[in-house]
Amino acid sequence: MKYILSIFVITMLFFNSSSCSDGKKMTSTVMKNEIVATLRGKVKPQQVVAAFQKYKMETVKVIDKNTNICLFTFDKTLIDPDQFLSSLQDSQFIKSAKFGEKSKP
Repeated sequence: MKYILSIFVITMLFFNSSSCSDGKKMTSTVMKNEIVATLRGKVKPQQVVAAFQKYKMETVKVIDKNTNICLFTFDKTLIDPDQFLSSLQDSQFIKSAKFGEKSKP
């Protein structure tokens, strides 16, 4: 009896967790004033900010210390966002960079 009850409980938990998304799709909005960047090696966020200070770049937060991923903002009235992203991607400090995204249900 305990075995059957255990299977029932596990089955119900599985179906409840798989039906949590009520059919609504998540959409995301690109945030052209936010950059998510993976920094090279032992590069510190402060080094990147100093290199791009003329665009009022700021560190919002370190997303993952182990992989050196950070979230930055900048003043998009001082430079075209696509041009800024391109210059970051070409930077000696940056391994990869992309615009930030906000997800909405």
